Amino acid sequence: MPLTKIKSYVSDALKRSRDTVKRLEQSIDRKESENEKLRLKVEHLKRENEKLKDELKAARKPPSWAKSNKNKAKDGTKKASKKKGPKKGHSPNIRKKPTETPHQEIEIIPLTCLGCDNVELPDPGKWHTHTQIDIPEVTKPVITTFHVGWSWCATCGKYVSVNEKLGRSLYGPRLHAYICYLKYDLGMTYGKIQRLVDDQYNLFISTGQLSEMIKRTSKELRSAYDDIKTSLLNQNHLHADETSWRVDGNNAWLWSFANDDLSFYLIDESRGKKVVKNVLGDSFNGTLITDFYSAYNAINCDKQKCWVHLLRELKELKEKHPRNREIKAFAKKIKRFFHRGQELQEKHRTGDDIERPLKRLRDDTMRYADLNHRHSDLKRLAKRLHKFRGELYTFVKTGVDPTNNFAEREIRPAVLMRKTSYGNRSDEGAETQSILMTIARTARKRQTKFVEMAAEHLQALQ
Repeated sequence: MPLTKIKSYVSDALKRSRDTVKRLEQSIDRKESENEKLRLKVEHLKRENEKLKDELKAARKPPSWAKSNKNKAKDGTKKASKKKGPKKGHSPNIRKKPTETPHQEIEIIPLTCLGCDNVELPDPGKWHTHTQIDIPEVTKPVITTFHVGWSWCATCGKYVSVNEKLGRSLYGPRLHAYICYLKYDLGMTYGKIQRLVDDQYNLFISTGQLSEMIKRTSKELRSAYDDIKTSLLNQNHLHADETSWRVDGNNAWLWSFANDDLSFYLIDESRGKKVVKNVLGDSFNGTLITDFYSAYNAINCDKQKCWVHLLRELKELKEKHPRNREIKAFAKKIKRFFHRGQELQEKHRTGDDIERPLKRLRDDTMRYADLNHRHSDLKRLAKRLHKFRGELYTFVKTGVDPTNNFAEREIRPAVLMRKTSYGNRSDEGAETQSILMTIARTARKRQTKFVEMAAEHLQALQ
């Protein structure tokens, strides 16, 4: 083969090879571009997948208002459970045997020995006593017939008899008092009261009749309610609080004024200062312990604002902004001010002179409140400290509780009743609830049995 043809053949082969290599390179570039697009798509899908997993996890979480399991903290970590049993040094609560004379005595004598093929036994050679308390069987109601005499009065010119307001009812005063006790002291519903009275006494009373009995009792006890309201003005201190209520489907408020001696409740459509003035007047001689709600500011008296409300709000801020050092420092400082106040209160009880350290504490609190705080919530709380500067340390000298937890505990029974009754159906029902809750709660604090007290009061009306 001539050399020229060989050269031509080799040149064509090289050209074809270069074209093939070029096409392969272009193909590789396209594949790499497609691979890059696929890789980006996979990464995008992974991110979407993680996002959906987080959303699903959040959806499965209990709502923020739900309490966590007792052995788990909010972050899911396990925490030590509270030790069971009495606290260290706690005195035992031994069951006391009844001191009253037994209603009956029963001798129990073994006749045969169960372990020895029922061999007959002689009379007992030793004894021991065991006292047992039980309840009586279901009893029938006591039915009484009154023969009411009417005498002619020559002066009036008519027949007269005794006052029988409650005597006109089919049911007696003790049953009236017992129904009110079940409703407003134990917080039972009408349906449960109906079942209990039927089970205990074989006495069926309709729920409508139960409502009428309660309404009738409240009217007769209105004077006792007014007496408790009047005695509020003579108290050394009072805890006050309010909670939402419903009357005939409309918004209302249940107010509470209480201390260790008495409780006073009032249901009103208003949450304004006029309610406080209606209960306590324009001035009050004692100390009024409340939260920071402005309605209590109108009355002229010594006031103590609740430190727990302030510290609780700071705790919520720390949980909301866990990395904010300014909030942590503010909360720590305010808590220290509170502890200094408690220490001065204890020194005052022992007779130490606290005038100068108390003035220093107040000045330190105001100086810290007047600092240039950056966070908006801290500015708001600092403004509150400055506004109520004269009502933060009243507890130091007066000895009252620096918190309003007492008032919240007073409100709690009403809140539990609200969950089952949803409020009241009428203004008359709201007034009935205010009267009977006040008297029942006050009777318990004064170590008086409500049923006995109310029945005695109603008995005098017959």
